[in-house]
Amino acid sequence: PNAVRLLCLSDAAEGAGGCAIYVCFEKTDGNFSCQLLTARSKILHHKVPRNELEAVKLMAETASSVKYALGDIVKQILYFTDSTIAMCWCHNLSKKLRMYTLYRVADIRRFIFSATGFKDTDPLPLYHIDGEENIADLLTKVHDISPKDIGSGSPWQSGLPWMTLPSQDIPTTTY
Repeated sequence: PNAVRLLCLSDAAEGAGGCAIYVCFEKTDGNFSCQLLTARSKILHHKVPRNELEAVKLMAETASSVKYALGDIVKQILYFTDSTIAMCWCHNLSKKLRMYTLYRVADIRRFIFSATGFKDTDPLPLYHIDGEENIADLLTKVHDISPKDIGSGSPWQSGLPWMTLPSQDIPTTTY
């Protein structure tokens, strides 16, 4: 393949945050194959909204590194969070933010715009995905999982069904 799409998902909880980056190749039927490329997690100590923002920042940093490593083969990058608060902080430029939030939002926007090649005036490709559809949830919350749940062929490795859909059919909410 000479073109890939990256799906970047973030999630956070009371004590941790994380992200997962999936690489997708378009198949002949218009759907996509999907495979986990990398994931990161981090112990966090703030309340959940700040942890969610920190997880979005971790996702943006990781996606930027992946884009740099893969180069021009990456044609599209989509970012997803299940936090409406963090998403609103990142999208809304007219509201005055506290210093902690302001600097993280600035970093997130810088990483996303540098990775996607968009201008700061373009809409941010950060979307809301329902928490039940966010596979990055496995990084941050207690789950009863076994090796088969994260092994080869599992949803963790191959993504959820929505991740194989064309971009316009992905069940997201925009800001």
